[in-house]
Amino acid sequence: MRGRPLPFQKWEASLARRLAEGLRTPVPGVLNAIIPPPVIGGDLVNQRWYHYMEANAGLIPLLPETEYGDACITRMDTHRELHTMDWYDTVSALWADKDITLVRGTDRSLVPEQMLAAAGAPESICDVLAKPRHAYDELEALYDKIIAARRETVILCLGPAAKPLVHLLVQAGLSAYDLGHFGVWFKDGIPKQWEECRA
Repeated sequence: MRGRPLPFQKWEASLARRLAEGLRTPVPGVLNAIIPPPVIGGDLVNQRWYHYMEANAGLIPLLPETEYGDACITRMDTHRELHTMDWYDTVSALWADKDITLVRGTDRSLVPEQMLAAAGAPESICDVLAKPRHAYDELEALYDKIIAARRETVILCLGPAAKPLVHLLVQAGLSAYDLGHFGVWFKDGIPKQWEECRA
């Protein structure tokens, strides 16, 4: 939205517009998540918050007064207290015993084998692979594949392209969740060692 690319997503005017529109006026049923204010004793959280405030100072006042989720709950480096098997089990309730569509760009985050091997496994998984970089380029094709899969629950690990997809999918009557980096921190429901996560 600031007009700059990310390492894995080039800047696109239409993506920036969709992100802004989704923040300003989310589709009913969508809970947008942003980086929350820092907590006492969380050095990295505080560091991220101040960087976030500096980078987004011009955008913060434009956000509507509404409820937001915590965008850091899939990043255990900002919430070390969630780097537990209990937290994995809590999140896996989103897909446990369900037929789901998993949309991902790489093997770095959630993968079907990992989800099926863990407690709280889905009933079945339709695995939709996107390009590892610039996934927004194929937004419409990904949407068509997800709709064609006819699964009620969709889990996305897709970078910025996930946000407009969530809005489109919820609008189409599906349950869609952007879990971002969540799978980076776990393997088969067990927390990975920190060194492995940062590799």
